[in-house]
Amino acid sequence: MNQIAFIPAGCAQTHLGTVIATPTYLCYASTISIYIHANAESESYPLLRVLTGPQNTMSSFSLNEEVVACITPMDKKVFLWEASTGDAFEQVPNSMFGDNTPVIVSVNPSQQYSKRIAFGCDGGIVVVWDVNLGRSFIVDVGGTRSTVVSVMEWSSHSPHLLAVGTRNGVVTIVDTVTQRVRCEVDCFDSLRPSKESLLDRLLLEAPKVSAISFDPFSPTYILAASVKGFIVMIDIEQSNVVQAFEPTAGPITSIAFLRDQPGGFITTDGATSSLQVWNVSSKQSLRSIRAKGDEVAICAVPVPPPAAASSSLSPSRNASSANLLGSLTSFNVPSNIDAIQRGPNILIAFRNGSVSLFNLETCKVGLLDTAPGHCETVFDCRFATHDPDLMSSCSFDGTIRIWDVKRMLLNTTINARKAVYCADWSPAGDMILAGLLGGEAAVFSVSSGKEIWRKKFGDDVIWRVTWCRSEAGIVALASRDGTVTVAASQDGKTLRAYRHSSSAFGVDFDPVGGRIIAVGCYDNKARLYHLESDRAIPVATLVGHEGEISQIAFNRQFPNILATTSNDRTVRVWSLPEFVTKLMAVGQSTPQATTDGLFLQPILTLSGHTNRTRGLCWHPLCPYLLLSGSWDSTIRMWDTRSGACLHVGRAHAADVYSISCHPERPMIIVTASRDTTIRFWFLHLLSQLYLDAAFGVLREDVVSVETIKIGGGIDPKASVDKMQLQLPCSGPEVTALLARLDAEPQPHQRLKHIAKFFDFPYGAADIVSCASFAATKSLMTIDPSATVAPTDHLANVAITTANARADELRKKKISAAGSSNRDTALKNLASDYLRLGDTKEYCSLMLEAGNFDAAVGAAPAVSAEHWRLVCKKAAKLHIDQGDYAKAVDYLIMCGESHQAADILASVTQFSEAVVVVQSCTQASQSTQSFPPLLAEVDARVTANKIVSFAKANAARYLVEGNALLACASLIAADSLDQGVQLVLRSACIPMGHLLFHTLAVPRELLDYGFSQSLLMSASHFRWRTATLALDRLSEPLRLAAAADALAMVISDASYTQQYKFDVERALEPYFRISSNDDVTTANFGISLWNVAIQSNQGGAAAHNEAILKRCADDLRIALAEMEGHGREISDPMSPTRSRGPVRIFENVRRWLHFTVSTAEVPVEQRQRTLFLAFLCAALLAQSAYQYENLVASALRLAATFVDNGSTQSIALLASTRTVCSIGVRRGSESYRCLPLGAKLPSRIHATERTGKSVLSDRPPRGPVFILEDNESLVSLQEALEWYRCCWFSPLATSQRILPF
Repeated sequence: MNQIAFIPAGCAQTHLGTVIATPTYLCYASTISIYIHANAESESYPLLRVLTGPQNTMSSFSLNEEVVACITPMDKKVFLWEASTGDAFEQVPNSMFGDNTPVIVSVNPSQQYSKRIAFGCDGGIVVVWDVNLGRSFIVDVGGTRSTVVSVMEWSSHSPHLLAVGTRNGVVTIVDTVTQRVRCEVDCFDSLRPSKESLLDRLLLEAPKVSAISFDPFSPTYILAASVKGFIVMIDIEQSNVVQAFEPTAGPITSIAFLRDQPGGFITTDGATSSLQVWNVSSKQSLRSIRAKGDEVAICAVPVPPPAAASSSLSPSRNASSANLLGSLTSFNVPSNIDAIQRGPNILIAFRNGSVSLFNLETCKVGLLDTAPGHCETVFDCRFATHDPDLMSSCSFDGTIRIWDVKRMLLNTTINARKAVYCADWSPAGDMILAGLLGGEAAVFSVSSGKEIWRKKFGDDVIWRVTWCRSEAGIVALASRDGTVTVAASQDGKTLRAYRHSSSAFGVDFDPVGGRIIAVGCYDNKARLYHLESDRAIPVATLVGHEGEISQIAFNRQFPNILATTSNDRTVRVWSLPEFVTKLMAVGQSTPQATTDGLFLQPILTLSGHTNRTRGLCWHPLCPYLLLSGSWDSTIRMWDTRSGACLHVGRAHAADVYSISCHPERPMIIVTASRDTTIRFWFLHLLSQLYLDAAFGVLREDVVSVETIKIGGGIDPKASVDKMQLQLPCSGPEVTALLARLDAEPQPHQRLKHIAKFFDFPYGAADIVSCASFAATKSLMTIDPSATVAPTDHLANVAITTANARADELRKKKISAAGSSNRDTALKNLASDYLRLGDTKEYCSLMLEAGNFDAAVGAAPAVSAEHWRLVCKKAAKLHIDQGDYAKAVDYLIMCGESHQAADILASVTQFSEAVVVVQSCTQASQSTQSFPPLLAEVDARVTANKIVSFAKANAARYLVEGNALLACASLIAADSLDQGVQLVLRSACIPMGHLLFHTLAVPRELLDYGFSQSLLMSASHFRWRTATLALDRLSEPLRLAAAADALAMVISDASYTQQYKFDVERALEPYFRISSNDDVTTANFGISLWNVAIQSNQGGAAAHNEAILKRCADDLRIALAEMEGHGREISDPMSPTRSRGPVRIFENVRRWLHFTVSTAEVPVEQRQRTLFLAFLCAALLAQSAYQYENLVASALRLAATFVDNGSTQSIALLASTRTVCSIGVRRGSESYRCLPLGAKLPSRIHATERTGKSVLSDRPPRGPVFILEDNESLVSLQEALEWYRCCWFSPLATSQRILPF
């Protein structure tokens, strides 16, 4: 179970200082996490890490370049991390706060006092703590008045000074060196209405100080703002207010001086979409700016210039492009545009949860624009019943959000006006039913977001709602007041009501006819009711839980099976008696023995969670698999045939409340949590089914439901054994898939159906669209909703869109909206035509819109060459001003379409850049002649530009961690080989195999892909698929590939002699092949076969000894050559590479894999094998693939197995260290392996000390790979790269790893 994507939490709505910007970091806080982005424009401000640890809501956070701090007032805890690494400090001792509760934290931003932290408390005191000294002191800023600290800020000019604002309207300046109050100013007393009586002043609350900001250009002035809309400027030397500004209509939620505009500052009010720009020279606001349409801004801070030192993620501008991944990761902004967002940038937090970088000069949102995630606990998430590309989520923030999973975009936000605890789709997908706070439920239209009906069903929270799948006209609702209601979906009319003495938490309809309803209650019992019975008496009661039951779910393929979660930390599975299942299909009543009906005990108790269990989901493809979520932050996958836990997913930082999986895309699950994130997971355990489908043998995995036995079907001890763990599938969806594959045998059609069923759509759908078009050149194969489109099609789409808009305008469909709106539409349309190369139409539309200057400026482009220089100057002026859209227009006018396209590409508008290159003419550089109107586009010149844009777009997606979208971008530009190669390196083996059938792929890529398919199938003991892969390999490679598979199988801890017959029957024919690519490899492979299968030829020890001797000799030769010849080695991925040192290292890696590591082999021999394997890993990591992060780990492991009594071993280790210490050869390329989700930030917990990679000793980023002890882990990217260098596990157990 690998995490592949996530929707981050939205910014908190209640913090003071929701966003913070430093020269290195751009940060925002959610309710219990801190999100840290790099302040690196050239890298699109990547998300570096997510800091977690607090289990209660944070009230404040702060950071500088070294320290991150936050506080949770509910438990009076303070959490500290190192900013650069995310490592947690020891917690601050609570004793220093005494009886007071900290509510505000502020970390000193200066280098001099970087470890000095101030805490504002509810008792009107400030505690200043020095981390280095471990000492603190207290300053009372409340005096005799009872108050609470509301805001704090350190001075940039005098870093020992701290400004403190309080709820009674006072700003106090604290000198942290003398530990005394320097001055105190009652800011807003003079601004209160003069008509207030003395009694009113005593009774009414003083205006709270809501925001303060030191003037960066003066050490004496500070701005203070209040919740009443007052703004004043204070002179801290004179201790008085020197300027009062015009009050705003609403409260001020943030105020900040602008660093590059003396006297300028900005404010937000948290109620409107406008930012106010001010200057201290004027009492009134200078202008109002809408940063993002109608979105309400709650906090804004200026962004300082990025730190001079580039981060480790920065690409090299001059890196070579010889290798695909190297060239992609080294793409940078064109050299003629060195600053994309010049001018003052501010970081803004919005009410919808998004955080954006905004440029005050251009008034445009920059490259950082986060998804509008939920701002409070996400209680529920569910895929749409009718469409696996749509998913809903609901939250305590009062919204239901509809997400487009194919593009990972927010479609619709439905404001429910109350906290939403659950939501379910109607079977047709046109409506959503929501359970709300206060006992209300409401139905909303998905398309419009409008409320259809709202009704009160109880006096407390509606915990769970469900829409009956077999009878769309009814819904069920479970309430905390114990009422379970069955209602009509059309109008909410109550049809049945069942009342319980305890809260009802879970509810579900039976999957057959919707006649049985199951209810989970807080009295530790679950009850089943027959809806057609006249009496509200259960037909059966499920007993056995020792804690309150939360969720309950029927198995869709086994109607007599259901599962429950509970506060007792277990998940229990129940089997219903035959008479109950008959009631599902036949309306009849059954006599009841007691008022609770028949009592049933669970058939299976699943234990392993360490806290309350909540989320629950039966798997739709493998109906014996059950997924559960818990307050322990994990998701577990259970095999209910045996009760074994197959996998534990860890990524959430708090309670996992909901799990959902769509039957038409069963490899993907989505989870929701109290950490306010939504995460998508790929069920890697079932990836062999995906590969079988790609090879056309999926039908062999499909079984009848009757052959599966829930509870007792497999020995629990054997269920975790890879050999005995069979994962058959069943269900109507997979049957329908097989029927579609039979009906549409064309390769691109098979690619579409299989990828849609098995793969994550955000990337896979784009590959399908682009590959299908590349194979057929048919517009019918293009998916119009995909993120990436074929470059050959982009211009056609743009022309069609522009013509449609022109027709709409000329029919005056928008004239009723006013002339200004029509003129704006005409100008936008004119720009579209210009980018399509139609200058005449541009002039015509501009004249129609009344923009004569633009029309006159464009007209000479038809023939007047001297206007070219004028246009270039105008373009440069607009670039300097940051108006890139206008600069693009001028450059196209004067024939500089390629430079215009470069600008578009530099701001990641790659599709638009391709359209410009394809459609617009470029002036000749040799003659400087200006192209005539409508001149033909030079296809030969533009082809190279399109490929460069495709690589740039692919590089952007790799930075985001989506190799599938990167692959689609390359295929879209006809870089087919590079796209397929990228997929294979990213461990997307099934997708790669589907592309083999769809596209024309070089033989060496086919062989690489088939060899990986062979190993993957052999590791799952799917010999039918394995032999198909072997048969499709080039004949000279088959023997060695068969030996690879054999070595992989027999080294597995689950391998026993009883399976030797299956292995022998599958592989024996391939060890009789006479032709092969390497005699030594073939001989070692045959020797392995004889030892493992025939059990002769001198035994395992002699076989190993021969390999070890040859490997040691070859390593010595290669090391001597590298030390003597400056390490000039051949490209390891080139099909024509020489037999240089790198080829020797790769041979040694494979030959060591052929050794036998059974218990009969002497320990000394196994240690020598590991010693040589880890030496070889270090050499390959350094010299071939440039995995510098793995070199130290490999050398460390090798050193633990060196034979100190052997001079040869010591010499080998010394030589390897020498070679590896030389560093990366200049000009070499990095062969990074980037699985889907590889760039997802690591979750760094403030109190956890486990969960670090055994290779890097850091929390792994993205998906993780669990090693053979089922506890140790590495990131999946590390595992893939380690596998390229070494077959042996980094745990040094002699077991092999295969991370795909």
